[in-house]
Amino acid sequence: MSEELLQKSLNKGGLILGPFEYYNLGSTTLNDLKKYKIIPSKNYDSYGLRKPDGLLVDRRNKKKLSVILAIEWKKGEKFINEKDKIDAIEQCNDIAQEIGAKIGLATDGQDFIWFNPNHKNKDKEYKDRTTGKIRSYSLIVNKNDIPLKDDFLVDQKNDEEDLDNLKTKTQETIKLIHKILSFIDNQHSKLEKGQMINPTILAGQIWQDVWSVSGATPEKCLYTFVELFIFKYLSDLGILQEDDKGNKVNFDYIFSLNPDKAFRNYSDNVRPYLKVMFPASEDDQTTIINGTVLNPDVDEHRLVFHKILSKFKKFGPLKNIDPSFKSQVFEAFMKRSISQKKWGQFFTPRNIVDAIISISDIDKLPVGSKICDPACGVGGFVLEPIRVKEEKKEDGLNFYYKIEGKEIKPKYQFFGFDKGFEREEQLTIVLAKANMLIFVSDLLKQNPSLSKEFSKLFNNTFKLFNKSILGSLSKINRNYYDLVLTNPPYVIPGSSNYKEAIKNNAELNEFYKINATGLEGLFVEWIIRSIKPNAKAFIIIPDGILNRLSDAKLRKFIQEECFIDGMISLPQDAFYTTSKKTYILALTKKNSKIDIQKNSIFAYLVSSIGETLDINRFSTPENNDLPDMVNQFNQFKGSKNSFTPQNSRCKTLSFEKFNNAEHWVIDRFWNDEELVALGVKEEVKNFSVDDYISLIQQTENSIRKLKNDLLDLSSELEKSNKDEQIAYKTIGGDNGLFKIEKGKSEYTKSYINNNKGEYPVYSSKTTEDGVIGNIDHYDYETKCLTWTTDGTYVGTVYYRNGKFSMTTHCGALMPKVDKVHLPYFLYVLNRDLSKYYAGEGSNRRITVNIIEDVSVPVPIKKDGSFDIDKQIEIAQKYKKLEDIKTTLKEEMQILSEVKISFD
Repeated sequence: MSEELLQKSLNKGGLILGPFEYYNLGSTTLNDLKKYKIIPSKNYDSYGLRKPDGLLVDRRNKKKLSVILAIEWKKGEKFINEKDKIDAIEQCNDIAQEIGAKIGLATDGQDFIWFNPNHKNKDKEYKDRTTGKIRSYSLIVNKNDIPLKDDFLVDQKNDEEDLDNLKTKTQETIKLIHKILSFIDNQHSKLEKGQMINPTILAGQIWQDVWSVSGATPEKCLYTFVELFIFKYLSDLGILQEDDKGNKVNFDYIFSLNPDKAFRNYSDNVRPYLKVMFPASEDDQTTIINGTVLNPDVDEHRLVFHKILSKFKKFGPLKNIDPSFKSQVFEAFMKRSISQKKWGQFFTPRNIVDAIISISDIDKLPVGSKICDPACGVGGFVLEPIRVKEEKKEDGLNFYYKIEGKEIKPKYQFFGFDKGFEREEQLTIVLAKANMLIFVSDLLKQNPSLSKEFSKLFNNTFKLFNKSILGSLSKINRNYYDLVLTNPPYVIPGSSNYKEAIKNNAELNEFYKINATGLEGLFVEWIIRSIKPNAKAFIIIPDGILNRLSDAKLRKFIQEECFIDGMISLPQDAFYTTSKKTYILALTKKNSKIDIQKNSIFAYLVSSIGETLDINRFSTPENNDLPDMVNQFNQFKGSKNSFTPQNSRCKTLSFEKFNNAEHWVIDRFWNDEELVALGVKEEVKNFSVDDYISLIQQTENSIRKLKNDLLDLSSELEKSNKDEQIAYKTIGGDNGLFKIEKGKSEYTKSYINNNKGEYPVYSSKTTEDGVIGNIDHYDYETKCLTWTTDGTYVGTVYYRNGKFSMTTHCGALMPKVDKVHLPYFLYVLNRDLSKYYAGEGSNRRITVNIIEDVSVPVPIKKDGSFDIDKQIEIAQKYKKLEDIKTTLKEEMQILSEVKISFD
């Protein structure tokens, strides 16, 4: 039993200094320190009787003790010359390496020598005096390569968990320890951030490896990359070393095993331990990893697993990760996916996220404020505030998150919501949590024993909704959030299913009153009802909300409930997967509906966002309007009615221009000449005769290519037709292909105006997809074809999929036999149907009696059954033909619209 521990009352714990316990020792052996669970429990053999002079230990997780600092104190007369100092360092290093200390310190109280016991260095090798073992260390140096000589001073007398409440000298010492821990590892001892690295190329290589042996989708391959990335990342941070049973679980150890053993060891030990370190959410069962498509029982999978580890090893330490990596890694995988339309589900361009954060005043909110993104993707709006603040040379991480004792204390309550039912759909939340780990990794590195607390933080921040198709829209909290930053999905087709779910839930039916068009309208209503009075929201919306007649009620709701602070026009193609025109809508919720907006509205036209607007998304920092927008908006906030715009991109608009206006599209407040000058609208160029001849030649080349495409298509059709067997079948009748339905006479313009809603009513119109209006109910919910029954364009056929109704000027063909591929019949009928009309001119018509007797060719197999594969093949060829026609039309339109000048 150690008398020293009892005399100094250290037997139950050291002096608490923030997250650590300090032990001022000198007479207590390692064996005794082990008994009192002050250092890790292991067999110290010959070193068991060695006595450290001081220790700084993280004991918050008693099962996973972490020695932070080992100290060797020497009297002044024994710390004078270089030999004395080297002897002291080596004595300290012996103990530091045995107990797993992260830092070593040799001192006489006046001179301080800091070193890294875990960074091998041939120039500092020596033979230790206890066993003769060869050891080494590296001196810790500052960014100028000068050895660190900062003081280690503790003037604290009483326990204090809050770092901010420590006495000044002690606080400076603990901050120094944190700083050292954030920089050093087993390969670095310099207090300087290394060069930013971006593993995107590595991600692409690994996709190829995983896909080659599994054939998995890019989404599934991404799961594998993320899991192994986290494995390597935590190993490089020194957090992942041994599990609770003493098994080695770090990257270097697993990589040292042969391919047959490596993957099995990883599956048996590393994966389970990662889930122990970072437990899954009890609500949605997601954590920072969610599985790999590789199987340790498959020979080829074991080999490719080791091959992947080799690539990680060759790439080097995963530290100082470039913040843009999280977006680029999605691109690396998703560009290989047929599901590119889902990209927008995952991420919003970082420059746009940063701009919104910079105008939101997020860092000025009171402590404890609730900040939400109800459609968070990988968590940009939740996590990027850390980096935005750090780009201003401020400590973003410690501004938003503090460690007090065993707890992580966020300054604000962040909420990131998304939905997903299938495993691939849960990818966003898994990656949001993994992304958060990267963002807070400096804190995790300083507090490795709190991995479960960090997991709790990840799980409390990001929530997956998997019980309802409504996702976060099913979560009702009126007047709850202090700030909302979001880019909700833009979906109109199928939105009736969401409204049906709302209608069937009394609480939700009471919450959603506006019946806005599309999913984005539901999100806007949710946001406004969910934020507190005086709270702000910054929402990225499509232009439809601003100009659709069916959303007039939503716009009225916005102006009744909120002050409109600003509207920022973003360029077309600003987002990865949609060419929709979008806007940033800045709102402040009113205290009362009777409050009248008196302040002007900030309006700004953005033409460029600092990256190309194509699939490549190359960075173009020199071509970015967003910083200017941020600067002017922040000035505008201080004096809304007296602010003077600084250039032609910016205007301030009176609220009267929006009040009861037919639409809110701000671009109309700039004339064509201004829009062209700003690059928002393309100028109709004047061509010289020579330029026009050159344009004709370019068009000729394009037409020549299209002609070759047509020849190839013709050859394919000829070859296909040789083997094709055809049967002619009637559209209707007892043995026909389709059940024929006719529209209703009640759907007049007057009826539609009195029953406005979201469900389309189809007529004989051939513009706007045949929609004459939208009503609040529907007659059909199916996949089918419709045809125009009369008028100039009689016999025009459309493919329908969803809920709709029809006027008497429209009819529907609903399949009543199997193996009918509707796109095939769409093309065949659009080719042939119009010639069957009766009457002349505007009185032409194709009635039910006429269409039911029309016969159409149907590919059949030798046994007489319908050949569905052949129908699909022919439909694809028709589609290719239509694409060629569209391109030709566009080429000729360019030629016809050009102005020719003889100057």
